[in-house]
Amino acid sequence: MAYNHYAELVVADSTTGRPLANQVVKLLDFETGAEVDAYRDDVATLLVSGANGLVTPFQTLDATRRVKMIVGGVEYSRWCDEMILQVGNAVDELERLTVTNLAIDTDGTPYISIGSTGARILIDTDGTPYFEQV
Repeated sequence: MAYNHYAELVVADSTTGRPLANQVVKLLDFETGAEVDAYRDDVATLLVSGANGLVTPFQTLDATRRVKMIVGGVEYSRWCDEMILQVGNAVDELERLTVTNLAIDTDGTPYISIGSTGARILIDTDGTPYFEQV
């Protein structure tokens, strides 16, 4: 199976700032609201925050790219590490381009004009950034 990975996170009460220790973490797919399983080393696992509110790294199946984590009534939104890397790569590619002009397309989308062509960064319906030539 293919997995997406999520970094560790300290969960805390939003009012007091105290760690939410020893709490079960409920995971939902951010887009669909469906409950999803957490995995570690190819084994489904129950996520529980540690004594200091630490939720250690975990995985979800690759169909889930963003999760809503519910811990002690507090909600967190987390992108998977792979998605963060894709966005970083898109920014790196954008910085690599020699920019000659920043323009606005007829639909109001900003784009970069490079010589006789241009490119704009868009976000796909699944949240994936991509370039489109204009």
